Amino acid sequence: MSRLNLRTNRVQSSFKTVQRRLSVLLRRVNAEAAAQMKAGRYDMATALMEIGRSFSEFSTKTDECSKAWDQIAVDATSKLADLGLPTGPSQKKVTPPKALCIPALQIVVKRGGHAEMADVVSDLGNTSANWTDGDLAQSGSGLRWHVSLDKAYRRSQKKGWIAKRSDGAWEITEKGRAALQEASAN
Repeated sequence: MSRLNLRTNRVQSSFKTVQRRLSVLLRRVNAEAAAQMKAGRYDMATALMEIGRSFSEFSTKTDECSKAWDQIAVDATSKLADLGLPTGPSQKKVTPPKALCIPALQIVVKRGGHAEMADVVSDLGNTSANWTDGDLAQSGSGLRWHVSLDKAYRRSQKKGWIAKRSDGAWEITEKGRAALQEASAN
């Protein structure tokens, strides 16, 4: 049975963002009202204070909605659990870039020490049967493991395992070959 990820925390995060922005607006309006009052422009200060009151009332309503959302989310999660539907994010995480470096380097060696990124993606995709649900989820224009592989490419460059190139191709270095030998010894 698949998980039903309600992502209720994202809704709550949105409420907090709105509340922070309202707070900033309220401070700005109140500061301007104080400046107008100090300058003797009482009509302008009064109008600004009325705007500030509106912002404050809306902020209170937002707080109430946020609290109501919390209760709705708790109730929904409880009802789904009663129905036997697991909720929340999948327990399967995305494979970290570090874990893709050595398999990618092995592919590069099999291809003669140089491989285009598309070839590494293709070979790695065909050889690894251990992709998690998180790896196979979409991220932007591709799968999340593709993003991890891009990070593994940059990590391998930083470690000196592949040559620094601007075309995205993998070209193994002597340091990379040594890393492969060390990994196979372990």
